[in-house]
Amino acid sequence: MSKRAERTSEVYKDVRDFYDGYGWKSAEKNDCYQAEVLHEHLNETARAYMKSNEMRYSKYYGDGGRLFLDAGCGAEPRREMSSAFAKCVCADVSLVGLKESRKKLKDSGLYVVADLAALPFKKKSFDGILVSHCVYHIDKDLQPLVIRELYKLAKPEKTILIFYASNRNLVSVFQAVGIKTYKLVMLLLRLVRRKRVEDEKTPPPLYYYIHNPFKLTRAFDEVDITCLRILTRWETTALAKLKLLKLVVPLLSFLERKFPHLMLYIGKYVTIRIRAQ
Repeated sequence: MSKRAERTSEVYKDVRDFYDGYGWKSAEKNDCYQAEVLHEHLNETARAYMKSNEMRYSKYYGDGGRLFLDAGCGAEPRREMSSAFAKCVCADVSLVGLKESRKKLKDSGLYVVADLAALPFKKKSFDGILVSHCVYHIDKDLQPLVIRELYKLAKPEKTILIFYASNRNLVSVFQAVGIKTYKLVMLLLRLVRRKRVEDEKTPPPLYYYIHNPFKLTRAFDEVDITCLRILTRWETTALAKLKLLKLVVPLLSFLERKFPHLMLYIGKYVTIRIRAQ
């Protein structure tokens, strides 16, 4: 096995094990999953902000159709996005996640354990495709291939939405500075106390790699990349502690709707919209 194939296999296993063994398990003190606690601030305002920003894009699925593919849905199928379709096909590497999805969608869904790089579906099978916050957990060399394969599964004139991320924005710059500052402070504390300062209990590792979304999708003719949302867990947590979240969210939501392309240079999360030919 080549080094590249070995790395790809390791990434696949690590992601599957993360979600089966940790991410899609219930959090002890919250009515949610451990992956949600890890990745997002979960108060009511933050949840509504995230949901409304995703639902802005549901209009691109038109009047629905027969089959909707929720690729990499895990335990969080987007029920509202697929509601206009006869069936929602949930495909994911995590069996635990698919079992949770089945509890939510029941008979309105079909459930397939599958690698997104090798989906077992016929070409041009789907009237709508959603890939939500999972492509950046796929091996970096496979991400372009995965998107090309998903493109082949969409019927002509139908939409593929990919919720992705970018490092080319103000939020990412501020976060990079914050992480380096935190590491420096922890190092100084260890030196001063002459012993290891224990961090909070850390979850298992989860692979994560972000391409430039414009380069990632340059092979497609009809592509539109816009800001999904500006705030990440870091910012929502800080604003909530300062009692400012309810004041800031309406303003940011307005800017994201009004200037979706401009806000790309501020917010971290993006939506890649591809129209199949």
